[in-house]
Amino acid sequence: IAERKQRDPHDPVAMLREAEIAELNRDVTTVLDRLRALDREALPAGEHARYHEIYFRALVELIRSDFAQHDEAVAELEKLATTPAERASYLRLLADRRVARGDLAGAFDVYLELAEAVEPVTIRPAFEAHMRLRDDRWLAGRILDLWELWPDDAKDDFDARVAAVADKYTGREADEQARWLRLFGFHPAALKIQRQLVDHYAAAGNLVAAEAILQD
Repeated sequence: IAERKQRDPHDPVAMLREAEIAELNRDVTTVLDRLRALDREALPAGEHARYHEIYFRALVELIRSDFAQHDEAVAELEKLATTPAERASYLRLLADRRVARGDLAGAFDVYLELAEAVEPVTIRPAFEAHMRLRDDRWLAGRILDLWELWPDDAKDDFDARVAAVADKYTGREADEQARWLRLFGFHPAALKIQRQLVDHYAAAGNLVAAEAILQD
């Protein structure tokens, strides 16, 4: 690093290495300072993915450090989230931020966007690198938490929102309905989806699947 910076104080590879060291030291401010200052286009092609990954993680850490601030970093992260996995990670963070700021309706909208693509696959939440859990279970837990946080005098609003989504899933393919039921099965509005699924599986002779739906 020293040799590169002696030749060129703005050497992009040296600055990327400094960002990597700062990340190891959990110094998110220095990480972002180095990454924002370097010329990404001057990096060797093989370093672009590394740059992107570190930048993404640093923004997540900065935003999560104080949900009341960092609006610009949130906008920056949204632009940086270019893959489906990154988009989902960004949305999970955005939902947590909205909950922390008291914007429960806004968090509900984000959860609905996540619900359209959620799968029973293992994820590693950006804010807990040592944890691994199923994406659909994470989202189901967050939706249930949101329902419990919703003010009692406004529960009718939450109920209406879930009922409206349930209406959209009426008549959809069985796998889509099953996915939705895993997320909203705790709510009374899910009963009609549950009945449709049970009828579907029973008509197909799949009594095991029908019984599993009733037991969940």
